[in-house]
Amino acid sequence: MKISIVTVCFNASATIHATLASVAEQTYPHVEHVIVDGQSSDSTLEIVGRFPHVSKVISEPDTGLYHAMNKGLSLISGDYVLFLNADDKFPTASTIAQVVAEIETNAGADVYYGSLEVRPLAGNAYVFRPPPPEAAPEFMILGCLPHQSTLARPSVFEKTGRFDLQYRYHAEYDWFLKILANDAIDVRQLNATIGSFQEGGASSQLHKGQPEVFVIQDKSSLYRSPQWDKVRIAALQNALLRERIEAAQLRNTLCRAALQPWISRVLSPLSLRAIHNPNWRAVVRPFVPDFAIKLLRHRRANAGSSRRH
Repeated sequence: MKISIVTVCFNASATIHATLASVAEQTYPHVEHVIVDGQSSDSTLEIVGRFPHVSKVISEPDTGLYHAMNKGLSLISGDYVLFLNADDKFPTASTIAQVVAEIETNAGADVYYGSLEVRPLAGNAYVFRPPPPEAAPEFMILGCLPHQSTLARPSVFEKTGRFDLQYRYHAEYDWFLKILANDAIDVRQLNATIGSFQEGGASSQLHKGQPEVFVIQDKSSLYRSPQWDKVRIAALQNALLRERIEAAQLRNTLCRAALQPWISRVLSPLSLRAIHNPNWRAVVRPFVPDFAIKLLRHRRANAGSSRRH
């Protein structure tokens, strides 16, 4: 079984060495590595030249990430293709060997996907395990299967079409919805952790990419039913509620940390009595956190108790 790996890059001299090295060290022998460069002006191509395992290299202008990925599909000759872009890598030297062994024991699928090692900008790496194919459609409402950990037969792109170039940030998300919506495409999950992903890339820019995701969902045949409308609305409502709760908790924590010293040192007995003034409540109260009011009332109650004793 031959595995084709496509790496697209542009001015990636800071990151592509790790990608190339992780492919070069694979113990599985039947690997084809294709580099699609967007005519880099830095030392990217010089670094690529240091790795003799690379099968093909093209360097020419393109219109973006997915245009380059589509070019790569025209250059491969393997049984399965995986996209491992600059910043991505394989977690171990035996990754492809493990993947092929799993595929051979569970042969016949058009698309296989596994787990993904995620490397945050800060903190330790962790492994994300996506849900099985039967649960993937609901998961895709707020998430995405990992393309760095997905292998597909080249013939799958004849059924789905190549990556849609109208999407700048999430054309792979559109492609995943297409394969999940097509009953003629056999999708299976592997146990292996396949790709290793560095957070901070183009698809990590939530404020730019999320509107595109909503457009893709609205157009997808996968979600084109009243029942899926209800599921999508419920998922988005739950996500919004979680975000609002987390934001409120964070806001109160920050306010508490910032105002606690000021409340302890500056507020006078007059301030303790002021919270019962109707004019004060109407004008000032909206700008004071709840915890500060509770603290003032607690201090006033303790002061009154001390005087009675």
